[in-house]
Amino acid sequence: MHSIPQFIQQRLGVNARTSYTSKENSIVVWFRWKGRTTRWFGNKTVIDQEGYKSEINGWNYNGNPPANAALSEIWLGYAIPTYPRRDASFKFQLNDWNEKVLGEFEIKNPEQINTEPYRADPFPIKKRIDEMEFSLLSLEVPDSKNMSKDTERIFQSREVRATFEISEKNQVVENWQPVNIWLEDATGNQCKNSSWSNHEEDGKASMTFSSGLFHGEAWKMKTQFARKSHFLKADLWTATIPLPQHPEYQTNVVSHVLHDKKIILRGIVDQNGFLLDGTKSSRNNSGRNKKQKQFHLFVEDMDTDLRLDLVEVVDDQGRKCKQSGKSWGGSNYDYGVEIEEDATSLTVTLAFHQSKFAEYIAMPQTINQTSEQ
Repeated sequence: MHSIPQFIQQRLGVNARTSYTSKENSIVVWFRWKGRTTRWFGNKTVIDQEGYKSEINGWNYNGNPPANAALSEIWLGYAIPTYPRRDASFKFQLNDWNEKVLGEFEIKNPEQINTEPYRADPFPIKKRIDEMEFSLLSLEVPDSKNMSKDTERIFQSREVRATFEISEKNQVVENWQPVNIWLEDATGNQCKNSSWSNHEEDGKASMTFSSGLFHGEAWKMKTQFARKSHFLKADLWTATIPLPQHPEYQTNVVSHVLHDKKIILRGIVDQNGFLLDGTKSSRNNSGRNKKQKQFHLFVEDMDTDLRLDLVEVVDDQGRKCKQSGKSWGGSNYDYGVEIEEDATSLTVTLAFHQSKFAEYIAMPQTINQTSEQ
């Protein structure tokens, strides 16, 4: 439970009654801001003694200003679940959205942890699941003090790249990819990748993401793999949806049970983000591209080991509709689909498929200008 301690509130003349409970073992830093400012300042970064950075998506609390303040003041508290727990101190940096440093502060670690690090396995690290093998070939981080231009094109200073080779029945396949990675170190830091991009080349699949952990010791990596093509017939569902002839394109709700889960295709949202059944979506159709519509889907009691993908959308004239990304949160999914104005119906194919999980213990390898040459 995090809040400003009562004796500090009394000493500083603030009234901060709101509290916050974090899921992780974390610390909280509090700031007092004077003058004109806003509640959100952009990026917040923790920096260890070696200069490695970890960007946090920490909670911030906007406290009450003192009653007798000469200038406008606000109080902000940031929970820091991931920090260099072995170091005696670390830096906390606040930046604006243009990466300009607003302030950098040295923070004493209230409790140093000296547990034994995880013992890393040598690369490649191979994990066999049924008839498949998932091999971690490398885990690379940039040298923040010696980044070459080539390194900067691959990833930023806070990112990491994991490269895998995936085989089935002893043959390398390219229809599987890593989709999520959960990380932890031996000191208690834990995080799930906060951003990622995938790249496939020469039978190798790499995933670049913001790790959140620091580079000086081995990490435990729980990795989720999923199909991206060549789905099994048992995982597919195809439905034909008539399109009403009005600008909103709101469609009737259709549903189907697959793998004991009910998938509901709620249809296309209108310009205000509403569906025909009155459900509000996180997206709307008010963008510049008038052809693009937002498909909304819902899965009841979605499991973390299942994945939902919109495989294909074809209109009544046989034209494939271009997809332009998806977003999801919990059990809700939104897909951008471009639909021609003269289309009268759509045939939608979905894949609802099972993931596979592999766990590795790996030491991040530093990439610098010398090692790249």
